[in-house]
Parts: sequence; C-alpha cells; structure tokens
Amino acid sequence: MKIPNKGRPAIWAALGVSVFVLLTARPAAGKRQGIAVTVNQTDGSRIRGELIAVRAGSLVIQDEEGPFVFIDVADIKFIEKAKKSALLGATNGFIRFGFIGLIVGDLAAGSKAATPERRTRAILGCLAGGLFGAVTGGLKGVLTKEIETIEIQRYPPEKIGSAMERLSREARIRGLS
Repeated sequence: MKIPNKGRPAIWAALGVSVFVLLTARPAAGKRQGIAVTVNQTDGSRIRGELIAVRAGSLVIQDEEGPFVFIDVADIKFIEKAKKSALLGATNGFIRFGFIGLIVGDLAAGSKAATPERRTRAILGCLAGGLFGAVTGGLKGVLTKEIETIEIQRYPPEKIGSAMERLSREARIRGLS
C-alpha cells in the first residue's frame, strides 16, 4: 500500500507519539514491585527489603530473608531509598534515542519514496540511536545512583503523614492502608 507523500509527516508524527507513549508507559498488568528501602531504626538496627505497604502508623517491609516486618513510624530514625537504576536508565535511553535515530535515519535517506535504502537507513539509525541511548542511559543510572534519605525523626508530627503518603506511592500496594 502506497501512502501519499503529503500525508507522511502527519503519519510519522502520530506514529512517533504513539510508540513513545506505549514504550515508556509502565505496564498495568503483572506483579508490581515496591522500591528497595533500608529502614534505620532509633535503636540502631537496620532493616533492608522491599516496601510492601505504608499504613498510617507503620511500614510493611518484606525483609531480604523473606518474612514481612511491620515497623512502627515512631521507631524509624530515617529511611533510605535508591533513586535511579542502571537498567531503567538503559531502557529509557534505548527507547528514546532509538526513536530519534529512526527519524534521523529516515530523514537522512533524503528520498520521499519508500525505497530499500531508506528503510535500511531508518533501521540503522534506530539501532545506532538505541545503542547510544542504552550506553549513556545505563552509565547515567550507574554513576548517579543516589540514595534519597527521608529523615522521619526531623519531621514535625503533622508532616509525617504527608511524608508517608509520598512514600506509599512507591510501595507494592499503593496508597495508605
């Protein structure tokens, strides 16, 4: 099927936006993972694991050994959570730069007709852009793997609820229970 030349920019734009949204959106299906956290308690102990749920007065964490641990907010000194991951950075870089490479490779071919050379350049541009994006995104994820610290003890009692609500967005079970 041959597409008229005058409609191609609109088709490319619509295709580009839809592919970008589909590939960068988080999938709704499947098991949701909570973020990895380290909870430092007022008695000096540390608990590492996955954040399962945030309740009004406590956190539910699945410890690295497997059992669920319930921690009262009053016993928490601070919580550490990682902000970036190398895999996420590489995936986002591959998708975004791969799409840009596809467009640049297609435009570099210069021909308005759908020729094998144009397709080859578009595919090579996509792969080159995706490879560049994966490497730079992965490096950024590794090099900027920052730890965000939420110091619960420093919050006034009326602000602890809002801090817990923000944290609950990153738990396996979202929202305050």
